[in-house]
Amino acid sequence: MKKQRMYIIFLTFAIFCLISAGVVVAPSNGTSDCSESGSSQRLIGFRYQVTATVPVGSSPYGVAVNPMGTKVYVENWGSDNISVIDTTTNTITATVTVGEYPTVGAVSPDGSKVYVTNRGEKGNVSVIDTATNTVTARVPVGNGPEGIAVSSDGKKVYVTNFLSDTVSVIEKIPLYESINTESDDGNATN
Repeated sequence: MKKQRMYIIFLTFAIFCLISAGVVVAPSNGTSDCSESGSSQRLIGFRYQVTATVPVGSSPYGVAVNPMGTKVYVENWGSDNISVIDTTTNTITATVTVGEYPTVGAVSPDGSKVYVTNRGEKGNVSVIDTATNTVTARVPVGNGPEGIAVSSDGKKVYVTNFLSDTVSVIEKIPLYESINTESDDGNATN
């Protein structure tokens, strides 16, 4: 596996040389010779750096990324909202008002919902529809909701309640209403 990773890294560097120099010679000693420049280079690692800074709401506290990696949801504790960031442009595309003191969020596996814990108001979870960026439900949970996770099938949401020493399990329960199946004359209708 390690040898395979090194090969992929080497191949990536070789393609870079091909694009920038036009010609690549890849000797078996693990170096890459960019023939136009006449120098050999070997990839020895990576460094990390900040490539963008996006201003968001007051006191950002938590962050969640959708499964496709195209949207980031930032919980702004001080402004009681979340900022929705488009990752291709690193710009805010929406601001959604949630409950008091949002702390942590989790995205459903299909990316259609974001669940945000709100520590104020005795604790609740805001359910956000990502297609419309609106809160569709607010679910009461224990006191001081802090951590949150969505099951891999998206059917359950687990919330740790810091001040209650409990875990709340949220499920989407179908609601039904009665439908009158009789006509005005007392006969059943289809």
